[in-house]
Amino acid sequence: MLLYSDQHGATYLYVEQQKGSQLGIFDVTDPAKIRFLGSAALNSPGEFQIVRPLNPRSMLVRFENGEGVLDLRRPSSPHLTQLPAGADVGAEDVASVVQYPEARTAPHDYQVLDLDAQTPVVLLTVKGVHSKVANKETGTTYLLGSDGLTVVRSISPENEHKLALLQARGN
Repeated sequence: MLLYSDQHGATYLYVEQQKGSQLGIFDVTDPAKIRFLGSAALNSPGEFQIVRPLNPRSMLVRFENGEGVLDLRRPSSPHLTQLPAGADVGAEDVASVVQYPEARTAPHDYQVLDLDAQTPVVLLTVKGVHSKVANKETGTTYLLGSDGLTVVRSISPENEHKLALLQARGN
């Protein structure tokens, strides 16, 4: 997954699909009105991992046997190009428009809690989460698990503080 904000204020969530051959595209500019824009077919040799931005509109990606460039000049229809072996890919200064998922770990379950109750209440368990990315500006977390994409929104800064306290205690 990749969370990308363009220079026009729009925010997109890209989700790798079909073992790298497609990229699901969501407009998440307004987390209350997420829109699925479609899937872009990619000419990919397999699954890939986003390594780093090359410039504000393209990302360096790594395949099992090589590298490529994910072109985001048209964010609603990204394009992937494989790089020849040994290609030199420098990077320009890039504003923080990209939020990467946390480092990949073994899939595990996440619990979504209601912290407004006297005692925290489990609202949902998201199974087999293998990728997670958060947009702190909107208080939205995107979890990719065994049942697909789950979007979790925080209601208030107070709840963020309560959650941090619970996590510190090991809950």
